[in-house]
Amino acid sequence: MVSVHLIFLVFCVGGVLSALPKGWRACKQSEPEYEDCLKQQIDNAIQFFKNGDKKMGIIPLDPLHFDTMDVEQGSGPVSLTLKMKNVSFVGLSESRVTSVKNDWKTMNLTFHIPYAHNEGDYTINGQILVLPISGSGRVSMDWYDLSYIFEMTFKEITKDGKKYYQIEKIPVAVVPKKVSFNFGNLFNGNKELGDNTNKFLNEHSEEILNELKPAMSKTLEKGYRIYINRILAKIPAEEIDVK
Repeated sequence: MVSVHLIFLVFCVGGVLSALPKGWRACKQSEPEYEDCLKQQIDNAIQFFKNGDKKMGIIPLDPLHFDTMDVEQGSGPVSLTLKMKNVSFVGLSESRVTSVKNDWKTMNLTFHIPYAHNEGDYTINGQILVLPISGSGRVSMDWYDLSYIFEMTFKEITKDGKKYYQIEKIPVAVVPKKVSFNFGNLFNGNKELGDNTNKFLNEHSEEILNELKPAMSKTLEKGYRIYINRILAKIPAEEIDVK
């Protein structure tokens, strides 16, 4: 998928801010049910941020909008440049945590999303398996039984005498059970070629996504790291790392 979303991650992962919203509580690493607590608080945060939070400067989670999104891969069976703009995502508020492990050195986090839909304006050029592809117009994608898998590595920085966490690395894996593509106006509006190409893409979607994993992970990692670090830079480590 291809979104840079999950803006709720940083707010909730450690139990979070000293002034927790009603119904939330800090998760202490020393408690036996620490990971279960994290799962519950992250799920709470997803619902809390569904409509955004102006005070924290956080945009709505569902639908989530992005000005641009690019996926570029220069070699292999799938080599293409896909540029999207005015992108919207629907369904992200249905995300639920299926597993989480965290010690503020590393965090492994997996989300499950039953269904998500994204659409926007696109341009594409390249080759997918044996098929050349080019076009520009509207694109929509439907994702079913989607898992997002994060493996984050943290580092500490000091600012004004206080310690803060920052994400150093955040490789991302996107694993859908099924995905459906619909690129409009392929090949300068040649309907027959466009319909056949979309059919080919959907019949070979699993293979295509496997080939695109490195490029997708690179695109997602950059966006997540920048966004999450902006929020982490506002929260001292002592407020989210509760022993």
